[in-house]
Amino acid sequence: MEQEQQLQSIFNFSFDDTSREQIKAIGLWARINAILAFIGLAIGIVAFVMAYQNAYSYYSPSMANGFGLAATGVGAFLKLVQVVISIILNVFLYLASGQLKKGVETMDNGQLTKGFASLRTYYKMYGIVLIVMLILLVLLILFLSTYRRVMY
Repeated sequence: MEQEQQLQSIFNFSFDDTSREQIKAIGLWARINAILAFIGLAIGIVAFVMAYQNAYSYYSPSMANGFGLAATGVGAFLKLVQVVISIILNVFLYLASGQLKKGVETMDNGQLTKGFASLRTYYKMYGIVLIVMLILLVLLILFLSTYRRVMY
């Protein structure tokens, strides 16, 4: 019986003014981060399109391609993957900011729970993407070091 009351008291959160302000600040910075990420993504897409068009307008068979992956289908595919991942991540971040803001303003535990769940999903997905990229980077380094030894 006493243990049940302790468990109930652990999970019955009450927010004071300081915690409400901190949750509002978390929501505000999450919204700022998501908006800036969308702006950065738009600028990156415009820069990619401009480099892609310039690469083909100045490219001739006798001239070496100085744009690297920008003028290939691989570069376009990699940019598309980056755009999709970034949009998915930032949508979760933006949703979390809105839900946290609504939850604090109305003191609705459901909205707060949804906001924290969206924030948790954002960080999980970000972590998974980061781990996959690190693994791919290590594999690329191993491949290039092996390829270099074979060539020389």
